[in-house]
Amino acid sequence: MLRTGAKMREELEKNELWDLYRDVERPLISVLADLEHTGIKVDAEELGRQNQEVSSRIEEADQRNSRTG
Repeated sequence: MLRTGAKMREELEKNELWDLYRDVERPLISVLADLEHTGIKVDAEELGRQNQEVSSRIEEADQRNSRTG
């Protein structure tokens, strides 16, 4: 495990991502583990609405790109 951790840190530092991992991602590990363990409640209706909105925006962007491409 120590080799894996050292290799991960080396890669993160090489890509200038160590601070992000240390300051943002690592502190969230326990929060995300709790969410995974207990689950979350999802408003299926709202999720569907957002899905439609995002799909429409993607389609519009694709159409703009095909006209300019």
